[in-house]
Amino acid sequence: SVSWQRCLATTHGQGYQDCKIFASGSQDRSICIKDIRSGSATSTDKPDIDLEDAHASGVHTVQFNPYGSDHLLLSGAMDPVLKVWDIRHMDNKQGPLYAFTGHVQSNKKMKYITPPAFLSDTRVVTGGEASFTLSIYGWDEGGEGRTISRGELPADPSNVTVQHTGKGIYVAAACRSDIYVLQ
Repeated sequence: SVSWQRCLATTHGQGYQDCKIFASGSQDRSICIKDIRSGSATSTDKPDIDLEDAHASGVHTVQFNPYGSDHLLLSGAMDPVLKVWDIRHMDNKQGPLYAFTGHVQSNKKMKYITPPAFLSDTRVVTGGEASFTLSIYGWDEGGEGRTISRGELPADPSNVTVQHTGKGIYVAAACRSDIYVLQ
């Protein structure tokens, strides 16, 4: 069984005072957005955007893009689809900008999933249950989304993290008791 907690993300700023937009995902398959720039927000305020049925199953990851396009929101769920949303257009039920599949077997009920992460302004990375792969998806501004790379690992990654350095971008994937670092 999967234990559930509501996941939460904020836009990135210089400090916590700059984090003015909040996103949350929930087991009920919804994504909610709250923008507190327009005034005070309390726990009883309704969300500015309440996107019901954002995924086919419970949403476990929401993350704003930390690399410049902070209006982009990445979501992942226990379904086989990663989605990238433009929060500026979510209120009109436009749907995601991009939906990516292939990192998990689509006919299998998942018990866990590697939380996806932004790799750059136009790339996301994730692993998938029982696939022993690390997938990188990407898009060009105004273009179609596509699989950029998919590589095999000796086990399913339980966690993926991204680090930008002066020497390049590194992706670390934790598999069982080993860590694999890719550049």
